Amino acid sequence: MKRMCYDFVVCGAGISGMVAAVAAARKGLKVALLNDRSVPGGNASSEIGVVIQGSSHHNLNYSIYAKETGIMDELRSKLDYAVAFCGYDVAAACDAVFLDFLYDEPNIDLYLNTVVTDVVAGEGKITSVLAYQMKQDIHYAFIAPVYADCTGDAVVAFKAGADVSMGAEAKHEFGEKSADESAQTWTMGHTLYFEIEDVGHSVKFVRPKFAHDVAKMDFMKDMGNPKKMRMLHVGGRFWTLEYGGQVNTIADNEHIHLELRKLVYGLWDYIKNSGKFPNAENFVIKRVYSVAGSRESRRILGDVILTETDLDQAVHFEDSVLVGGWPMDLHAPKGIYDDLPASAFIPVTMVYDIPYRSLYSRNISNLFMAGRNISTTHIALSSTRVIATCGAMGQAVGTAAWLCKKYGYMPRELYHNAIGELQQVLLQDDQFIIGREERGNAALEAHFTASADSQQPYENLDEEVTSVLSYPMGLTLPLPEGILSSLEVRIANQSAREATLTVDVLKGSRKEAYVPGRRAKTLEISVPAEFDGWLPIHVNESAGEDQKLYLVMRPNESLTVTGSKQMLPGALTGKFYTEKAGSYNHNTCPLDEKTGYIGQDHTFRTFNLCFRNVLPEQDEFRPGNVLNGYTRPYGHMNMWLSAAAETANVILQADEPQWIDRMEIFFDNELEDDRRRIIPAATVKDYNVWVTTPDGEEMIPVRDNFLRRSVVEIRKNVKQIRVELLSTYGAARFAVYGIKLY
Repeated sequence: MKRMCYDFVVCGAGISGMVAAVAAARKGLKVALLNDRSVPGGNASSEIGVVIQGSSHHNLNYSIYAKETGIMDELRSKLDYAVAFCGYDVAAACDAVFLDFLYDEPNIDLYLNTVVTDVVAGEGKITSVLAYQMKQDIHYAFIAPVYADCTGDAVVAFKAGADVSMGAEAKHEFGEKSADESAQTWTMGHTLYFEIEDVGHSVKFVRPKFAHDVAKMDFMKDMGNPKKMRMLHVGGRFWTLEYGGQVNTIADNEHIHLELRKLVYGLWDYIKNSGKFPNAENFVIKRVYSVAGSRESRRILGDVILTETDLDQAVHFEDSVLVGGWPMDLHAPKGIYDDLPASAFIPVTMVYDIPYRSLYSRNISNLFMAGRNISTTHIALSSTRVIATCGAMGQAVGTAAWLCKKYGYMPRELYHNAIGELQQVLLQDDQFIIGREERGNAALEAHFTASADSQQPYENLDEEVTSVLSYPMGLTLPLPEGILSSLEVRIANQSAREATLTVDVLKGSRKEAYVPGRRAKTLEISVPAEFDGWLPIHVNESAGEDQKLYLVMRPNESLTVTGSKQMLPGALTGKFYTEKAGSYNHNTCPLDEKTGYIGQDHTFRTFNLCFRNVLPEQDEFRPGNVLNGYTRPYGHMNMWLSAAAETANVILQADEPQWIDRMEIFFDNELEDDRRRIIPAATVKDYNVWVTTPDGEEMIPVRDNFLRRSVVEIRKNVKQIRVELLSTYGAARFAVYGIKLY
């Protein structure tokens, strides 16, 4: 047996394990990363094919600017760039990008096809992890001060004797409103994806003998029922093709995989040969993925167990190290065989804290965890389990492992003695933690002031679309001045009689969200007959605790409003619902009854109200935002936004020369949008950095950037830095969230 000694051993090279290893390695730790299969990536790998999603929830989370940043965003951006510009199919890009991501770190030793066989532990501490590399017939003993279980199934924790849980808790255990009265052994099941291809001519399909003849099976009665969310079409990658929650997702794993293969080929046979899908004639089944994606198995218990209530109420934890934001997405335990809908969505109305204390074992002193096996209840897991959120857990754990090495701490000791330092290091590395201000080097940056050669006014004048005011329509405005006296909206009265525009002024309390909590006042504004122009609205109201106001115009069929298809950052338009408006779907944000509304939906991707003459003037996009300690929206946008131009400059001027090792610049990569396979239009592609020293000026060119966080090495005494922005991936304006100097 080969004894291998490291600073940190990470078991499981899914996204959480990969990010944990990279985070630790970049801080200088020597890391072993073990994976039981031949490629890294876990559920996001080429073997399983799950698309990376996270706290943004397909752009539906009502924190709006909710996307994970940090190492997780870097990895996603590299994957997107490979698909968009480097000639890779998505599956091939996963292998290439993930392997590059790991092999680019000299401090990581990657052990593929290496299975954890046992764990040596005693007195509440792991002393070694035993593993077998099957291809080379090598037995290993991995020894480190701290370990991370990122296996999904909590293999290391279980073998070490850690406290674990599996199944669903009873309501009385944590007081979760959606829990059953009694505990259940069932979990969420697995899904096996498949892909199809149009070959351009008619082709038949012959069902293999082992596959199900699904036409004879009872579950087909629910196929095509939108209320059950199990739709059949000429496609593939059906997330509802799920099975296994009613058995043991670990002990019965092989049975689950075989059953899913029987279903895949059986369903494709039905699509091809039932006669109900004539558009399938030219399609072949191109690929059945080699491994089913897992949703749930064991969970490792930590000092904090996250619950439905924590997520529903967005409870603040002082040791928060990342966010979640996916809805609680509880899949029916019997999967495709269940009479229940495929999933029951419990809304998560905004991003929520995930505390550090849920990322280490409560009874194995040197064990971290990241991924779908962290310390949560069954219901809370249904939100925290999504891939990008798991990746952010990995960054927190990998960084914590470095601090444990630095101070000689175990994970719990770090919580008691250095949690603030952990949070600051994570913020420096662009991890999203709600409301935390981070300074790259506050003492250094205090010597600089920021200016720019252009700035976007706080107005939306792009008149592209008109809409009858047939439903409550709300405009949300962040207010850096803390008060709104008045503004003008573009409106028309289609009738020959005077009309009344009724506006509800709402306020909220959470700076990280776009969710009002109460009504402050109601305004009634007279609109003259056949009026068509800019209508003043005298609001005279201070901002809420969230530093915003919500102006909701009640329906009036005589009135039309004008909007734009373009969104001014921060100034968002939404559709509101009253009790008389009927039902609303799971993508709707529920509201407190104190607002007078029951919910709101996004409309800002297709319609944004035009407005102008905001008084007092709101300097929302001032250049000084790049040095204010925030690199994403929180209350305000915290960005400098240029006026539309071919180029723009932001300048940092020092009161006297300062030594600068490096500059980090944080661009807008559309934190409100998690669509993948493209580089977001707002991302700055090409820019120059002009560095003025006592000896002259030097230009540092940066080309083909695709990252939100772009690092420029300087290593000079600096009087001035001028960032000359040259091009984006399609946006008309340049946006910078922050500049940090080190």
